[in-house]
Amino acid sequence: MKGLLTSLFIFLLFSGAASSQTLKSSAEYRKVLMGTAVRAYALPIDKRYRNTLAQNFNKITPENDMKMARVQPTEGVFTFAKADSVVEFARKNSMLIHGHTLVWHQEMPSWVERYRGNAPALEKILKSHIQTVVGHYKGKVQYWDVVNEAIERHGYRNTIWYDTLGKDFIRRAFIYAHNADPAAKLIYNDYDIATENQKSKKVLSLLSRLRKAGTPVCAVGLQMHISENGINYGSFRRMIQKYASLGLEVHITEMDVKIKKADEKTTVRSLEKQKVIYKKIARICAESPACKSFTTWGFTDKYTWIPGFTGGRYHKPLLFTESYARKPSFYGVIDGFRKAQPMDKR
Repeated sequence: MKGLLTSLFIFLLFSGAASSQTLKSSAEYRKVLMGTAVRAYALPIDKRYRNTLAQNFNKITPENDMKMARVQPTEGVFTFAKADSVVEFARKNSMLIHGHTLVWHQEMPSWVERYRGNAPALEKILKSHIQTVVGHYKGKVQYWDVVNEAIERHGYRNTIWYDTLGKDFIRRAFIYAHNADPAAKLIYNDYDIATENQKSKKVLSLLSRLRKAGTPVCAVGLQMHISENGINYGSFRRMIQKYASLGLEVHITEMDVKIKKADEKTTVRSLEKQKVIYKKIARICAESPACKSFTTWGFTDKYTWIPGFTGGRYHKPLLFTESYARKPSFYGVIDGFRKAQPMDKR
């Protein structure tokens, strides 16, 4: 009887006819967190945004409201109100929070630049900013993107942090974050590192050195801003295994699949391609024990960075339409989790 009930549960969970099916219920069965990026300003003004978010996700990332320019626009003056509203929404809806991001070369307040070349002063700013922000959210934010995009294909990215403090700023950033909240899981986050290439090889080497030095980096975050042409899926699976071999968790932190603006017929075909990409990525994540979360960079095409970033050449990258209808990509994610071979995700 127990086996029969289990089979019935699985059928109801994954049947395409199950109208109550949500993204998070499909992901939870595969022991994957279903996440998305959230814009604080949309929460109080858009009821459908709030409802769709609460129904489908159990992990959320403030898209912009924890970045340095937002929380410390004036030196020594911290403003947490908008980020706090996202954290409070998560608390009320039993969601986890993925903090983004503590150290980055973009979206920094302009005042930081006056410390370029002044290592003691910039070191003090690095430590103070991380410890203040992480300390403010101690026990409330479960994951942090500690360092974002510090590597390029040729090696370390030339930023104010690297140019002034050297490569050790990365290790120190993780230590400061860990000291501020030892329970939080700390992540190195970057783009173009989900498949085997020159950049991912350098990131793998960096993470290996950090781990050997005892640096408290727990996971790697994969930004996966993909075109409708997709990626090399075998390479993606192998790259997850390589990160896992270092003892790291893998988190898909920023996924979307942009499609070119075109006539309606072309868009329909593109939406189907988009569905397949989401399906394959979700399935590989679910089948990889190290892959712990699947986060889309937004969830409705009403709020997405893609058109603005691409000068309007691309659009519709997410799982819900502007009016919150489920897109083929929504069902692609669910189907990817459904088709995944059972794996031990402990």
